[in-house]
Amino acid sequence: MIETIGVESPSETIAADPFPENDAPTDTHTDSGAMADRRADHDDSTDSRRRFTRGISIVTLCSLVPYLGILWNFELRPLRKALTSGAFSNFFDLQARALMHGHLDVPLRSLSIEGFIIHGREFTYFPPGPALLRIPVFLFTNRFDNKFTAISMLLAWIVTAVVLGMLLWRVRVIIRGSAPLSRTELVAAALVQASVLCGSVILFLGALPWVYHEVYAWAIALALGAFHSLIGVLEQPSGRRIAATGGFTLGAILCRTTSGWACALTLLGTAVWFLVSKQRRNHRQWAWRLGIAGAVPLAIGIAINWAKFRHPFMFPLQDQEWTKVNPHRRAAMAANGGDLVSPNLFWSTSINYLRPNGVRFVSTFPFITLPANVARSYGGGFLDQTYRTSSITASAPLLVGLAIAGTVATFRRGASAALRLLRIPLIGAVAITGGIMFYGYIAYRYTSEFMPFLIVAAAVGVTVATSRFAGSSKRSRGTYIALLAAGLAYGLAANSAFAIQQTYIANPGSMLRNYVVLQDKISNFAGNPLDAYVRQSDSLPPTGPADRLQIVGDCAALFVGTGEPLNPWVPVEIREVALTLDLVDPQPFLRQAMPEIPLATFTGMTDSTLFLQPLGGRRYSLGRRDPDGVAYTEALTAPADDPVSVNVRALTEKGVYAVEVNGRLWFEVAMSQRDADWATFPVVVVPVVVPVVVPAVVSAVVSVVQHGWVIESAPTPPALSCTRLL
Repeated sequence: MIETIGVESPSETIAADPFPENDAPTDTHTDSGAMADRRADHDDSTDSRRRFTRGISIVTLCSLVPYLGILWNFELRPLRKALTSGAFSNFFDLQARALMHGHLDVPLRSLSIEGFIIHGREFTYFPPGPALLRIPVFLFTNRFDNKFTAISMLLAWIVTAVVLGMLLWRVRVIIRGSAPLSRTELVAAALVQASVLCGSVILFLGALPWVYHEVYAWAIALALGAFHSLIGVLEQPSGRRIAATGGFTLGAILCRTTSGWACALTLLGTAVWFLVSKQRRNHRQWAWRLGIAGAVPLAIGIAINWAKFRHPFMFPLQDQEWTKVNPHRRAAMAANGGDLVSPNLFWSTSINYLRPNGVRFVSTFPFITLPANVARSYGGGFLDQTYRTSSITASAPLLVGLAIAGTVATFRRGASAALRLLRIPLIGAVAITGGIMFYGYIAYRYTSEFMPFLIVAAAVGVTVATSRFAGSSKRSRGTYIALLAAGLAYGLAANSAFAIQQTYIANPGSMLRNYVVLQDKISNFAGNPLDAYVRQSDSLPPTGPADRLQIVGDCAALFVGTGEPLNPWVPVEIREVALTLDLVDPQPFLRQAMPEIPLATFTGMTDSTLFLQPLGGRRYSLGRRDPDGVAYTEALTAPADDPVSVNVRALTEKGVYAVEVNGRLWFEVAMSQRDADWATFPVVVVPVVVPVVVPAVVSAVVSVVQHGWVIESAPTPPALSCTRLL
């Protein structure tokens, strides 16, 4: 980073007037005093660049600590996946393997609901950029299959950090020239660097290493690289800078279509401007190169999308598996003219992504959360899917404030030539957001589309704002730095809180249980116990308010409410059901007609029953009856001296109840069910013999006798996280 931040620094003359009318000849007969002044300026500039690079490098390393904490979930887990099952983290691995075999389609039915099956071949709508990154590794090993996403996201973060430091320096030199770097400037730039890397949605993306976040991690990095290089081209064109701009643009278009197209069209627009602008007469020779740098990535992106979907940039949502199974998606498409893009959606997206109250403060850990309810529609737009979504103004106010200042300074009447130089990159960066502002799907990760604009504009804003304090008092400078530091601290706290909560909500079971215990401890320590969020009921309510801790029965299960209609409840801990079946009187079973003896009910949107089926004498089987039919174990024999042990254990990480007889697995029952819109609701197991809870110990033994069988509830530990809350 030390050498790259200062590449091709412009001269003081270019900084003062980036649009020279002509190339004036250099007077080689300068006196020795002028030469000494230039050497002194060069030494000052070199020293400033060195100090800037050192400071930015230090703050980047500091910012890496919270990012790795979120990405690795505060453990040494460099190969962590978003979900324990690994679902939705392997798409680019599959794509890489397919490309290595010379085709774009992946194995059929391997993409779950995200797949597009066209003419018997399955495609992903994601461009193949992150898959290409894997190929050099996959050529030598398959060890990283389905494990590479966290590594890829870390690499994207590093690229973002390096390019961001280079951008801050380049913008500073364009606006400030060779003015010596003050301590205030250095600290302000360092705070912006940290705010981007660990005080924005970039930090949140690290919470879930899966494809949805990986593409955004790379899209931010590569779009930022494209605009940094483009600023260099506008400042002082060169073949290397144009090549870098085209390379970053190609990378962007191979990761995220909206980012790539915005970058490519900006390059093409700049090339046209070079040709027609009178101020840019001396840059016309570079126009065709810049045009190629924009056209080639655009052509490659179009070719790839055409090969998959026969369209330059869109994909046929009607062919996506999710559309086929989700009536609401089909209704949204019908309401929006056959896809999910419509001008009617602008009010919904703009309000949800920009509203200043897009955050929720609570008295319990983690104290800052996403809004309690999912994003809602405004202005009559018909939305497809919406989630609890923070806004850029509420999650990164420092960047938004500086971006506003930078935009006003750049576009105001009478702006300097140096500032006017930055107008095209800002217009190109804001164009990226067009992909989400008219799209009927709202989620916090989509605010990543704002990041290239916020970063470029904030780089301008902090440079302009800091220059105003050049001659101010020490107290004024201190107040200014304190405000920037407060903005960074808030952004770090908010996005860390969002990230931590989302990590655990996405991983029910032991991970979520540990989080609830930690939440209870910290909240109690802060003097705000979780009592206000705890409810107890015999059954699970149909809706799960955000952060609600719902106890079912006498600590039979504990669920946490998500506030999301598509997945209202997530299991924290479910007590094992243990029954013993003792045949004490086999005589009644010598008859031909043998009754079913119910053992437990799995209650959900539709119920299923676990029952004992006597077969005569000591022979029996277990059966499970649901709306789809009946399934039985093979014929078993009850021992004469020992009872039969039946256990139902919740394997929350796997999402199933395991039904075991004498330690042998016979059935797996899904822990959740989906309705017609694929909203997911939990299934709760209720034994016929309900145990009586002895507080903080185990359930007491209760028995019933049915048709010669004694059915007892065996003692099992209650849900420990539940007992903490009572």
